[in-house]
Amino acid sequence: DLNILPPEASGERSILEPQGIKSLLVVPLSWQGSPEGFIGFDSVRSRKEWVHEDISPLELLATVLVNARKRGESEKKLRELNATLEQRVEERTRELQQAQSKLFLQDKIASIGQLAAGLAHEINNPVSYVSTNFITLSENVESLLGILSAYRNLLSEVAGNDSAVAEKFQHLKRREEESMLEYIIKDLPDLFSESREGFRRITEIVNSIRSFARHDAPDSFSLYSLNKGIEQTLIIARNSYKYNAQLELNLGDIPDVLAVGGQINQVLLNLILNAVQAIEAVENSNFHGVISIATWFDNDLVYCEVSDNGPGIAEEILSRVFDPFFTTKEPGKGTGLGLSISYDIIVNKHGGQLSVRNREEGGACLQFCLPQKSDMRELIS
Repeated sequence: DLNILPPEASGERSILEPQGIKSLLVVPLSWQGSPEGFIGFDSVRSRKEWVHEDISPLELLATVLVNARKRGESEKKLRELNATLEQRVEERTRELQQAQSKLFLQDKIASIGQLAAGLAHEINNPVSYVSTNFITLSENVESLLGILSAYRNLLSEVAGNDSAVAEKFQHLKRREEESMLEYIIKDLPDLFSESREGFRRITEIVNSIRSFARHDAPDSFSLYSLNKGIEQTLIIARNSYKYNAQLELNLGDIPDVLAVGGQINQVLLNLILNAVQAIEAVENSNFHGVISIATWFDNDLVYCEVSDNGPGIAEEILSRVFDPFFTTKEPGKGTGLGLSISYDIIVNKHGGQLSVRNREEGGACLQFCLPQKSDMRELIS
């Protein structure tokens, strides 16, 4: 009641009386014990004594509104964190690719596994933290929306029986419209869906890094899925080709082979990056690069072919591409060890074959095959 305001509230009185306000109810807004503001409900027709039945639902409504606003802030922070995490993954992946050339030169492929393990651990920590909070947030929002719906239904019923309440109810409806509450409620499923997809993408990248740079011993042969290795390596190399080439995959129904998985992944990366560099060498703004990867099984051999539609390889140097330190790149842009190490891994360490040829339609094609070693299969089984 404005009549019982103390003298020190003269400032408030001077604001309220010109508006014809007879009595006022102020509901504080707080979050985890900290004040966030208040909502004022006023009576302009008559002086009103606010009773518990009036105050209780309004206090609950105030709590819902505060939670909705905090939820929106949490969603915004979550989206920003997702974007930051995705950027960190790409940055770390680029650093890993840059480190590979040094590891090639020093012939320390096993070190990649340690580097990737540290990277995956670093990324997994914030992802796990955010994922846990996200689950809690989803459950809390679902509960809040249920409570909000119940309150709105209750207020609608009460407003239908009391004109004074109806007026206040319309005031609340206007506040909801100003706050775009309906839009927030409808937008929440999309926000959660996008966030879940962000978590899935980050997890996929981390798992691919782990699998790609697996820390195998040089003679640690085990069953290896070539198709899966290709898919994981493409995730690692995505930044290298996504702006320059279209990817065409034709992965056949092939059996697993006995191999040192980390080494075969290294070969796949070398061949894919070799195709990317060939496409980048084309100086034609209308050129559309294409990298094709195919696998098949024939006569107890598993084949993999990586081809591009770049300029191809000069015939006079075809026989030298597997020589150590042979490169056609400018000084400082290549060590000349990528294909040489790949040849050593496929031919000398796995008993397979690696060959290169130019395609009739243009571009180069690198093909390798790995044997199914039945004697080793029996040994590990």
